[in-house]
Amino acid sequence: MNIFLDDIPDLTSNEHPYFNNQLWRIIYVTMPSQKKAPVFSPPHFAETLEILLTQGIEGEITINGHTEAFAHQSAYIIPPQIIHSMKYLKGGDFIICLQINIDELLAYMNLDNILSKDSFSIHNCFSRCTNFEALHKQLVSLSTSNSFTHNLSVILSLFSFFTLPSNENDPSKNPNLIEIVKYIEKNYGKNLTLANVATHFGYHKNYFCNYFKKNLGTPFTKYLNNVRIANACYFLASNYSINSVCRLCGFSNTNYFIKIFKQSIGLTPTQYVKSLQKKGLGLSSKGQ
Repeated sequence: MNIFLDDIPDLTSNEHPYFNNQLWRIIYVTMPSQKKAPVFSPPHFAETLEILLTQGIEGEITINGHTEAFAHQSAYIIPPQIIHSMKYLKGGDFIICLQINIDELLAYMNLDNILSKDSFSIHNCFSRCTNFEALHKQLVSLSTSNSFTHNLSVILSLFSFFTLPSNENDPSKNPNLIEIVKYIEKNYGKNLTLANVATHFGYHKNYFCNYFKKNLGTPFTKYLNNVRIANACYFLASNYSINSVCRLCGFSNTNYFIKIFKQSIGLTPTQYVKSLQKKGLGLSSKGQ
């Protein structure tokens, strides 16, 4: 199997790593085979619709406050602006995340209107995959085909591999929490501290510390480091140097970055890149 990461454009430290004008992109993350793995994907949300696949990995996923265990082969659809997180208890093979830019896709088709014909919606949390192998095969096709028409048809076909629970309702949202998460995701490359983020949102530092941990289940500093390390994986997979990734992800000290990366992923940045190459992943030639 050979899956290619979409190119990530050259960035300055003030630019956000997520795509703006692409219709979709596929992110491939390898997981080291270890007995215990710390939280790698902290609570976060995106403006995009995500289809997430895991293989050979044990853990828990939380989507909009609902937590369930996953193992072996699992797949989820995560609507835009829905806070979600993953806790990995045992490493394994891979994670594939397809991000679909709904706004950009509107120029070619209204995905929500099309799905509504089958009583689906991009704002529903689909949680039951009916055919993992077929879904995986389609994602491989999407990542390797150069045909725009083919890829649009593949995107539509992906939803046929999910069923919608009969009690599915439109998800509730916490506007304040979403704004805080969004702010961190856009500014993680800067000198963020609990104090200056609390001040930005008009909270006292001590209140914000408790509020943050209560709602996101992790202390602010640990959450921020998880966001930074998650993005560091994207940059390393696109062949950015360790020093560049350290700078782009808001770490002022390279040795500290390497230490936190290994604590989070179980591998050093250099070992992580080698693990991608060993699995035959096509890496971008872009680097700094």
